[in-house]
Amino acid sequence: MSHYEDYRVIRQLPGGAQSKTYLVELRSTRQQFIMKKVDYLEDVDRAKVDVEVELMRSLDSDFTVHLVCTFPDLMGLQLCMILEYCVRGDFRNLIDEFQQLPKSEKLMRGWEYTAQITRALDHLHSHNVMHRDLKPANILVNQDGTIRLGDFGLSREMNEDYYLTIAGTKVYMAPEVHLLKRMDRSSDIFSLGVIIFQLITGHHPYEADSEEAMIDKIKKNKVLELPDWVSNQMKEVIKWMMNIDPIRRPTTKMILSHDTVLMTLRESQEKERAQVELIRERTEKDQEKRRADTAQVELNRANTQIDQEKQRTNNAEELTRIFQSYVETTQSEVTRLTSEVTRLNRELQIRETVPSTLQTQLKQIPVPTPKPKQQLLQVTSSPQATPVEEEKKSEIKDDKETKDESKDKNKEEVKDEDEDISGNFDDTAKKSVVKKVDQFPPGRIKVKILSLKRDDGKDEGTSNAFAKILYAGEEKNTRDDGIGETYEFNFLGGEQGGDKTIKVQMWDVDDDEEDEQIGSIGVSIKEFLNNRSTKTVQFIGSGNLYGENVGSLELEVEYVPDD
Repeated sequence: MSHYEDYRVIRQLPGGAQSKTYLVELRSTRQQFIMKKVDYLEDVDRAKVDVEVELMRSLDSDFTVHLVCTFPDLMGLQLCMILEYCVRGDFRNLIDEFQQLPKSEKLMRGWEYTAQITRALDHLHSHNVMHRDLKPANILVNQDGTIRLGDFGLSREMNEDYYLTIAGTKVYMAPEVHLLKRMDRSSDIFSLGVIIFQLITGHHPYEADSEEAMIDKIKKNKVLELPDWVSNQMKEVIKWMMNIDPIRRPTTKMILSHDTVLMTLRESQEKERAQVELIRERTEKDQEKRRADTAQVELNRANTQIDQEKQRTNNAEELTRIFQSYVETTQSEVTRLTSEVTRLNRELQIRETVPSTLQTQLKQIPVPTPKPKQQLLQVTSSPQATPVEEEKKSEIKDDKETKDESKDKNKEEVKDEDEDISGNFDDTAKKSVVKKVDQFPPGRIKVKILSLKRDDGKDEGTSNAFAKILYAGEEKNTRDDGIGETYEFNFLGGEQGGDKTIKVQMWDVDDDEEDEQIGSIGVSIKEFLNNRSTKTVQFIGSGNLYGENVGSLELEVEYVPDD
């Protein structure tokens, strides 16, 4: 039994005033259905719905919409009817599609739908049921073009030859319904004639500007003429069904006995039989394929089991081999240990049989007594020195300590010098510096700025930053010449020149105001003497940026002595 939660609503469909219809999907299978919700609270509503449900179950066939199940909604106020879903919608869509067909095909297919709807209506009349609301909206179309009658909410069993209660859609009602307030089987036949007229021409036979005008035309039988291209046989059948006198209208049996309708039914039945045979063949092929697939799956499963059994056998054999090897190894080790224990026991027995006299003799051997410390000192000490000799030894000792201090001082100076000239160079550069600072003659210091970077990592040599290089009172800057230029400075020579530093400043360019210094760094000239090297230095900010890394500079310095 299905329940409301088993279905997912996809969208609401156009429906009547008495009910709401939805396209839904069964969650477990994803199959689509129509859900019709009708009021089920009041006794009157319950009676109407129960009649409709009972009729649908009793009339279930290939000509009527199949009722799948019913159940109350979550609130218990409405009854949900799950109906089969006809993919192509109702007959109104088919009428619109029909108008695009050639005239000859319209006639041919018009006979087919006349036969189909008549057979469906005959099924109802054979069970003594009037539809009472036959119209395009209540004729549903499957994917293959077959039709189903639906919406039996107004259908009733006929206890007499006619029904006194009026029901249905007014513009599809027969004249006697409007004039005499009575309905019978022929009223359904009139509605069928109106539908076939509308299918062939695309127009309602009583077309007018309003519903009242259409009803007036129905009462007065002011029907539109069928086009000339419509065959005489089709015209006769339509006029026959729409006769103003209900007695002169044909029954469903009479329509089905018409030559053209009968021929159409035979062709349709042959198509149905061919379709059934085709479906049967496809079903058999599908079943055969499923059986073959199942057999293949079983074969694969059996092969897998065989492979697994072989693997288990191989594993067992391997474990047996390993265990046997372990047992053999263990036995060999036990044999070895047994032999070792036997040997040790034998040695122990030999030691226990050592003569006690030998032990006694060993105890009687005298042990040498060490001489007193004072006696040893007297043996190793030299005769006492004279006062003159003691004075000479003191002078020699002082002279030696002075020489050692001088050597240590020289080592410290060399070490300091090595530290001063070390910089950021490699070991080869360190080894090349062999002279002291005061040994370098006057010459020139060549400084080349290779790159200038701000803290954001961008090269700023020509845009909004430049560098100033200062040495021994001279100043150069990259704002005038740019990155990559070489600047020469006079080197004074000796200790005075070596103690000077190359000072590099980073300046920020401001077109509206004065340039602003944002960082500086000083590099000792000692780091570059007798060496051509590059060095990267970090600028330490000043002013508002004091103590921050504001950028970096890569420079190359070369010392060139004067000729």
